[in-house]
Amino acid sequence: MADDRTIRRTVISVIVFAVIVLGLACLGHTAAFQSVVLLLCGWILYLGRVLPHVRFSPSGWFTFAVCLALFATGLHLVVSRQIRSARASRSESEPAWSAASTARLIGLILVLFIAGIAIVGVVHQLAWLAASPEPLVTSGREAATRTQSRNNLKQIALAAHNYHDVWQAFPAGGTFSRTGVPMHSWATHLLPWLDEAQLYRQIDLDQPWRAQRHAEQFQTVVSPLSNPGLRHLHGGMSHESTPDGYAAAHYAGNSRVLRAGEPTSLDQIADGATHTILAGEVISEFRAWGDPVNLRDPAKGIGANSHQFCGPWQQSSAERLVNFVMCDGSVRTVSGEIDQDVLKAISTPDGGENVLQTDF
Repeated sequence: MADDRTIRRTVISVIVFAVIVLGLACLGHTAAFQSVVLLLCGWILYLGRVLPHVRFSPSGWFTFAVCLALFATGLHLVVSRQIRSARASRSESEPAWSAASTARLIGLILVLFIAGIAIVGVVHQLAWLAASPEPLVTSGREAATRTQSRNNLKQIALAAHNYHDVWQAFPAGGTFSRTGVPMHSWATHLLPWLDEAQLYRQIDLDQPWRAQRHAEQFQTVVSPLSNPGLRHLHGGMSHESTPDGYAAAHYAGNSRVLRAGEPTSLDQIADGATHTILAGEVISEFRAWGDPVNLRDPAKGIGANSHQFCGPWQQSSAERLVNFVMCDGSVRTVSGEIDQDVLKAISTPDGGENVLQTDF
């Protein structure tokens, strides 16, 4: 009866625990659910990743088998002789040490040996986790927002290519009047292909973007130009507006490709569209998406100042990452540790540098 009561309590405890974990997962707290799954099934996932890369070595297995057989034979002879001598001195007539006993002893030694290696590995990994600057847990929500930011960049590139199909060039980085008055940005000209055709029709391209009649239009948040990852910075603020009240752009154009007042065609990108940055993420000093000077030079490095590109993601406590979209529409994640010569090479459309995709 007591055993039945214990089993019943154990089953109820497991069910309650599972319900709590699943409830947390449904509420968006996936860390607990992921931890339980990894603890219970992590070894299966590990074997699934490792086994396809394991190569069978006949010579290695043959050497192991021979060494194990020699060790087992020697151990059996030594132990049998010692036991036989001990029993003979006490005039005992029990049978000597059997081969099955040797096999069990060998199995125990192998298990202890493997367990020792596992303990060493666990201690090594715990020491690495304690000393590593890498974040121990990557938020699932952060991974989702990072993917959404990459999709935003792809949408920007697709809009730029659709614009190119119509006008045989990418839009100018910014347009200005004959007297130098800032008129409109590259993002404004891409609005029809960013699912904002109605907003685009409300803008008078003959009037400056800061004209009073444009106040409402340029205070409208354009989703593909808004990076959801910024909510992780500075107390959860989304940075949707600039200090003067306009809707902010969380992406800036490459000033070497989207030149102010000068459209650039794909034919002019001699270094190749795959190896030339079109636009990228920024995390500070945001400009309005309608601002004609929403441009930065990637060659100035990856960082948080007003002249640099940077994403709200971190490889480690000291290394930042940024998502760039290239002129061919592909999105590349670039580390802040990238070689500066390589960064300059992928910033220029016609610098003549020889850059491979493995370089960045």
